[in-house]
This record gives sequence, structure tokens and C-alpha cells, in this order.
Amino acid sequence: MLSESYLEKGITALSRAGEKAPMAGHTGAAVIAAYFFCQNTRLDAATQSMIRKHVDALIEASGKGWYPGSENPEERGALFKPHPAAPSDLHLCQDILSVLDRKITRLRSSGHCTIFASLALKALKRMPSMATPSVVGGICRLIESFSDSPGQGYYGKEKGWIKGIPVAPEEHLPPYENLDSVVHAAFREVVTHDKIRRKGYGSLVHLMTHTNALLDLTEMGSGEMARKGYAAHQTHIMLLRSLPPDLDENDGVVFLKPNPHNPLTYDYWAGVDANQPSASALGLGGMDHILKVNYAFFNLIESVKTPDLQAQYMEHLGYLT
Repeated sequence: MLSESYLEKGITALSRAGEKAPMAGHTGAAVIAAYFFCQNTRLDAATQSMIRKHVDALIEASGKGWYPGSENPEERGALFKPHPAAPSDLHLCQDILSVLDRKITRLRSSGHCTIFASLALKALKRMPSMATPSVVGGICRLIESFSDSPGQGYYGKEKGWIKGIPVAPEEHLPPYENLDSVVHAAFREVVTHDKIRRKGYGSLVHLMTHTNALLDLTEMGSGEMARKGYAAHQTHIMLLRSLPPDLDENDGVVFLKPNPHNPLTYDYWAGVDANQPSASALGLGGMDHILKVNYAFFNLIESVKTPDLQAQYMEHLGYLT
């Protein structure tokens, strides 16, 4: 397992991201996700060691590519600069929830606003000694920094990238009755997807991490907060459905190729290449997304209580990782 020192680093990086840019939160979120993935799954020592190497490399890169100026030498390690020692108070996490309450009703940056907030809250609940005013304040600034943009999608050579189009989820999707209906709706999108490459809104990878954020919030006792995010989740689904195929240079469709290895095995982590697009064709931030989606998927699959459905959903895991 990863030690709690990694959880501390992840929390620190998320809080420092508030000083940089919204997407700078990827690094801290990935480290936190890796910690919980290793805690929640049964991995042999060799597999855990390989994951640790990937996380160490992520920490060494310190958010490179995620915010303006991140490649400057003086920025090296900036996300992991410890905060001054101060008394902790877990009640300060209510400040994070208060900021999220103003943000969660709309889809923002393909769900990242809710994803980062939920991971921060889960990490602080596990390590309350990190809930100091400067740490919580930094996380609040990060969540507050997300704009109203739902993210962007690629609509072909003529239209290019567009930051959201009008969608009407209420005309195409039934209202969610509870969290189970949210989880199954997300998995159905994966199962029924035609496995043709599309680009935008974080792909199905971020639909998974967005869904898991609502699950985590609910399990932490913030179910009412999570319910406020149901409409944004349906908007996410509809925007993903709106994307046309991303054609190759000969205007042909490109089919996604699933990763053949299960993420619970050494072969998966030994063979994964953080510099290559994932099976879902999500290119930027390879290892950040690999760690987050694996934590999300296996956390979500545990919430599915029907064995047949679990098996069906598991068959499509390779297209996400």
C-alpha cells in the first residue's frame, strides 16, 4: 500500500493548485486517487511497487503541463511545498462544501470541479491533521476558480472545438431516483458506447470519475449535496452523446482498442505508457487520468450489488484504462 505520506502530498498539491490554475488540480487528485485505489483493492507487492513508481514520477513532474509556467525550473516542486504548521480543524471542511454548493449544480470543466472537491474531502477525512486554514483555504480557491464552462468537445474539422452546446437532458433521460440510478446510467453509457473515437468533455473516463465523485460525497454524508449534482451529471452524458466520431486523416472512423490487462495485475502497470493516449483516446495527462479512473471504476463497481451487472460492466473496463 502507499503510505499516508502520499495522501499528505496529494492534499498539499490540491491546495497549492488553487494558486496556479483549475487544471493544476490533476496532480494532487491523481496522488489521492492512487492512495485510495491501493487501499481499496487487493494488489500483490510487485504491483503496488510498480504503482508507487508511477506515482513518484508524477510527483517528480510536479504538475508539468497543467498550468501556465509549469515547465519553468523554478516551478519544480511548487505544488508539493508544505504549508506552515498550524492547528487543524476538520470542521473547516464545511468551507469546501459551501464553495462546492455554489458550483455543483452546473457541469464545470467535464466534472473536474466536483471530482477535485470530493477527493479533497475524502482525503482530509482520512487525514484530519491536514485540515488547517491554509490547506482548506487553498482547496476552496481551487474549487472557486472553476468557470461556468462545461468543458469542450471536438465537433469535426469544420466546427472544431466548441465549449458546450445546448442540450436538454430532461427530454432524453429520466430523472435520477437515487445514487444507484446515477451509477447505472454511467455504466450503461460505457456498455452501449459504439467504441468509436470521439474527443471532448473528458470522454467516458471523466464520466466515471464524475460519477464516483457523487458516490464519494454521498458516502461521506453529503448525499443532499450530491443530489444537487445530478442534473450536471445528466448534462455530461448528453454532451458526450453529442460528439461526432473523430475521423482519421482519410476521414475514416477510428475504433478504440481496449487495454488487454486488468489494472489489478502487475502486467497492466508494467505496460502502461503515461505518454500515450489511453484506450479511451484521452491524450493529455496520461498517468493522472489512469490513476483516477482506476480508483473511480473499482470504487463504483463495488457499489453494484447485482453480480450479472458487475460482470457486464467489468467486460468494458479496458476501454476506460
